[in-house]
Formats: sequence, C-alpha cells, structure tokens
Amino acid sequence: MKIIIQVRTLLNVYLLTFVNFFFVVNFISAQMPVGRDTLYGNEWIDYSQTYFKIPVAKDGIYRITTAQLQTAGVPLTNVKGNQFQLFRYGQEIKIFTTTDNNFSANDFIEFYGQKARAELDSFMFKNGVADMLNPDSNLFSDTATYFLTWKNTISNKRISSINNDLTNLPAKENFFRYDAKQVFSDANIKPTNFDQVYVPSFGSGEGLGTSFTTDRTISFTLTNFVSGQP
Repeated sequence: MKIIIQVRTLLNVYLLTFVNFFFVVNFISAQMPVGRDTLYGNEWIDYSQTYFKIPVAKDGIYRITTAQLQTAGVPLTNVKGNQFQLFRYGQEIKIFTTTDNNFSANDFIEFYGQKARAELDSFMFKNGVADMLNPDSNLFSDTATYFLTWKNTISNKRISSINNDLTNLPAKENFFRYDAKQVFSDANIKPTNFDQVYVPSFGSGEGLGTSFTTDRTISFTLTNFVSGQP
C-alpha cells in the first residue's frame, strides 16, 4: 500500500517522500560476524508482533500521522502511543509520540531517519569499514529499512521532551564551527592487481568515489561567515 509521508528536515523545510508500508517477515541468509557472535540478521524479530516496513533514503526528521497509520492498516484502536517501537538494522531507535494513549486525528510519530551507509556493506570486506574506500556510501542502495511495530510495554525507547527555559541564559558566542563534507559516489572504484585484472572479491580500497584526476576544485557555500576567527 503506497501512502505519502511528510518529511520535516532539521531546517523545518517540509518535503514529501513516498513510503511503502506493508507487513513483512524479513529473513537474511548471510552470516555477519560481530565480535564473538555470528548473526544472521533476524535475531531481533519477535514473530508474535506485526511489522510495517519504512524505506528511508535521505537523512532527516520523519513524521508518521494518524491518517497514514490508519491507511496502512495499523489497528490504532488497540495500540497506544507508548507501545510503538521502531527498529533499524535490528536495533530499537528512539521515537517521539505526541501521546502515550490512543491516537487522535492530530497525533503522530516522529523519528530521525538515516539513509543506508556502510552498516551492511562492511561485512563483505575482510577488515570491515577499514577496507572500504567510502563508508559514507552504500554500494547497492541508499535506502535503509525501518520497521514499525508495537509491544505492550512502557519501556520502549523515546525521545524526551524538555522545557524551553530561556531564563538566565549564558552570554552568546561570537561564532561556532561547522564541518562541511562533500561525499563523491559517482564511480565504482575497484582494486586491480599488477596485470590490471579486477579481483572477484571485495578488496581493500573498493567502494563508491569519483574518477581519478590530478587536480580537483571543490566549492563550499558558506553563509554567515565570521572573519577574524580561528
């Protein structure tokens, strides 16, 4: 079932993205060594629960409204706000819900969603992320999958609300530092041997980047630049 989800970025700019919600049972056959454990990817699933799949291909704040949950088939009459859970790569992440009780027409869920990077690709390399050319880009898809479900417990992870107390403020800072990064992913770089033959396995230095060149100019647009500071 295809519905429209409203995305709010950190700059409060509203965008629209399409999200498919559907019941899914996900099996991953590949083995993933994590420390002393060997994982298959489905250890986190509670098969007594129902999961709704949310693809996320761009970093930002995502909002899921009551109407969208109803359209997707979530039984809101039986689910309270404090029962919702959200998972990414087998880990529960914090969400914000406007109520701990049953959703009304104006209630919603919000969470910070991140696109796919090297989280799963790293298992294809002998030394994990250390062997990857570009851990900021996924070799196959930018889309990460989130799973929304609910559980009859009040210990589910939540983003805490704090009061916006503007009394007794400290002196304002003269400037702040901001780190800007441009990630290139227009070319698939693969290592070769001395005979210029591409190796079939994933090797050190492989990943998404850009074409080789002796010189390159990279421009960053800086706003509110403060001169005379470090």
